[in-house]
Order: sequence, then structure tokens, then C-alpha cells
Amino acid sequence: MKNETKVELETLLDSYQKKQLEAKLKQDQEQYELELYLEDFNELTENVIRPVMEEMGNILEQKGHDFKIKEREYSMDKKAFALEARIEFKIFPRSNEEEFYAENHPSVMFSSDVASRKVKVHGSYVMPERRGERELIRTYGISEINNDIVEKEILDILIKAFN
Repeated sequence: MKNETKVELETLLDSYQKKQLEAKLKQDQEQYELELYLEDFNELTENVIRPVMEEMGNILEQKGHDFKIKEREYSMDKKAFALEARIEFKIFPRSNEEEFYAENHPSVMFSSDVASRKVKVHGSYVMPERRGERELIRTYGISEINNDIVEKEILDILIKAFN
């Protein structure tokens, strides 16, 4: 092999190896940032969102209503589609309706959004006697969410549902 061919080949392979290493480092950094974000979301859920939901749920129960809190961890489905982490506060109002549809109740959901590293708040103020849809209410940065924000989002849905 000619020396200049050998040098050109080695330069090409060195350049390729460098690009592969840079891509791996970038992928590792993105994975690290994702893990940090999800850890922050889980801490927010455990230390702020769930306690507020439980406290408000206890007041609802004292007034004859019911509630349920459902959580889901972040995961990927079989088609590599992200299933965002979330915590949902479902409210089951006392009603005269004999037929109660599983999805016919107010709810507030805080979900992760790994693409933007934000938290999305979805809400539904449907009641057993009327239908409706879930809608995106607001998007927050993790550090923006505190007890007051969670209380306000839940109360806003309850006001719309019970009025």
C-alpha cells in the first residue's frame, strides 16, 4: 500500500472514531440530563404534588365525595414511544346519576414532558351528568411548581366542575 493511501486511510478512520466518541458523549450527556429531570419530577410528585392532592382529597371525602390518585413512571413502549411520567388526581363527586361512566369525572394531571423538560398540567371538569374532554391547561418549569400552584390548579378544576 502506498504510504499516502495509508496516511489518508488512518486519518479517515481517526476522524470517524472521534465523531463516534463525540456522538457517544453527547448521548451519555442527554441520558444523564433525562435521568436528572425524571428524578426532579419524581421528587416534585412525592414531596409537593401528592401531599396536596391527598389533603384536598381528604376534604372532598369529608363532604361525601371520593378521589383517587394514580401514578405512572416514565417508560418507553414497544415502539420506542415515550410514556410520560404522571400523577393524576381523579375526583368522584357524589351524584344522583345511577349510571356513572369511568371517565365522566373531574381530574387534574401533572405529567412530565421530557422533550421540553417541563411539566404539563391537564384537566377535565366533566361531571357524571355532563360530558367533556381533557385539555392542556398550563406548562410549568419544575422549579415553578409549589404547593400554591398545585392547590390553584386543582381548585380551578373543582370550581368549573361544581359550578
